[in-house]
Amino acid sequence: MEQNHNNTSKRWRIFHTKYKSICKPINLLPLIDVCLIFFLITLASARFIIQPGIPVELPEREFISGSSYQKMTVSLTREGSIYFNDERTPIDGLLLSFKKVMHQQGIESLTIEADARINYGVVVQVMNIATDAGIKEINLATSPERKP
Repeated sequence: MEQNHNNTSKRWRIFHTKYKSICKPINLLPLIDVCLIFFLITLASARFIIQPGIPVELPEREFISGSSYQKMTVSLTREGSIYFNDERTPIDGLLLSFKKVMHQQGIESLTIEADARINYGVVVQVMNIATDAGIKEINLATSPERKP
């Protein structure tokens, strides 16, 4: 019987190694840190973050003439919001804003980006405010016509 016991214990010893395993479990914390860093770099370099925009659907017309590189821009949205140089501005504050930029930067041209569905009276009102401020050149922005 004792010999039978020795045979079974030898058989089970084969599966028990004397050495500890070399492969340890992977530490997930550094892997998660690296993935988060890559995600943050991707977000920081994405174009939609760098170039915010104001949703304006411009009317489609042929391009006749352009405005200078240094210009003031007024964007009129469909919802009735007014943005002066990408900052939301009430219509009452446009005159002061125009004069301030003209005095500080010496710019005398204005581009109006008005949504095609906006009331035309608002565009005329902004043009009148610009001429009252002393702006000499007023341009209306359009998008190129789509050719079928």
